Amino acid sequence: MAWVLTQDIVFNRSRPCKKNDKATVELKNNHVVRKQAFYWRYDVSEERELLNELWRLMSLRLNFFTSTNKPTGFTNTAGGRGRRTNDIPESPWQHDIKRPCVDVDVVGVEKQIAGINPSDMIREITLNQHQLTQLAAEKTQALSESRKLDMTSFEKSNCQLQLSN
Repeated sequence: MAWVLTQDIVFNRSRPCKKNDKATVELKNNHVVRKQAFYWRYDVSEERELLNELWRLMSLRLNFFTSTNKPTGFTNTAGGRGRRTNDIPESPWQHDIKRPCVDVDVVGVEKQIAGINPSDMIREITLNQHQLTQLAAEKTQALSESRKLDMTSFEKSNCQLQLSN
């Protein structure tokens, strides 16, 4: 943080002229960042390398192996209530290759997808998450002891971490 201040860099997580925008930013962060990397603080190069690997794996998982529904319209039920209609669930990659404006080497990407084993990828994601949690839990425990913080809300996650070791 001291380096940022010496460089005269200002952090701003909201969009200009958008009052109360922080909830929108956190909603976007929560989709992948908070659910996959949790709420720990990561500030060591070893953690950064693990996070970079985690984001690479999550990008592959979300873009090639996670199906999503795209809304296509709305209909009314017999009772008069509105109901959203969706297309067939497909991965973002499958949605994108159907667009005429997308110019991508489809054969090369299909070979890349064929070379990925989803089970191994999920094992790697879980291993990275476990390693990140171990690194961050040690720092958090040391910080809480030095500042005499009440960390009872985190005891459950720390107990689960110790049981898995």
